Parts: sequence; structure tokens; C-alpha cells
Amino acid sequence: MLLVATQVRALAAITQLWSVMKNIFASLCISAAAKIILTDLLKHDFRLTDEGVRDRWIKLCTDLMVTAMPSCIQEFRTLTSSQTTEKIARELWSLVAHSLLSQSEMPCWLDNVRLLVVPLE
Repeated sequence: MLLVATQVRALAAITQLWSVMKNIFASLCISAAAKIILTDLLKHDFRLTDEGVRDRWIKLCTDLMVTAMPSCIQEFRTLTSSQTTEKIARELWSLVAHSLLSQSEMPCWLDNVRLLVVPLE
């Protein structure tokens, strides 16, 4: 796992580059890019117990989710807090699962097992 300072810098850099991308590219391209970035972010082990890392991670992931899954975000308005949490987890899990299935190389079987238990966490 990267040091906290390194994680903060990495998340800040990704956020800045993402901000530039949103202002340059068409919304259709941005949606696909947001899914890719979000999927990769979810594969990394960030130290979310650190407030600086957690705050940057939440802001970036939220921005990416809104862009990657706008129809999903609209559904949140009608859900309770616990339903929203469950829906977010389900959508993120689905995004990672679809990403693994679309890879030309099959991921390590251990990665697949870790993915399968995500909904239980």
C-alpha cells in the first residue's frame, strides 16, 4: 500500500486531470472515461481511515459516478439512506465486474474471489 502522502498526491493529480478532461471532451466520451477511471480507482487499496485520503477519494469517486452513471444517480432521489448505500455498492460492484469480464487477459482467480465477496462487506 502506498504511503498516505503519496495517495493524497495521486488522488489530487487524478482529480485535476479529470477536471481538465471534463472541460475538453464531449459528454459521451467522458462517461466512458469516468467508468474506466472509477473502475481502476476501486481496484486500489486506499487508506480510507486517513481523513485527507478519504475526502479526496469520496469527492473524486462521487464526481466520476455522477458522470459515469447519470441514470443511476437520478434514482437516488427516491431512495432511503440505507437503500442508497446498497444501490451505490451494487452499481460499483457491477461496474468492476463488467470491467473484469471485458478484459482481454483473465484476471487472477484471487481477484475474482475478492470481487465476489465485495457485496458482503
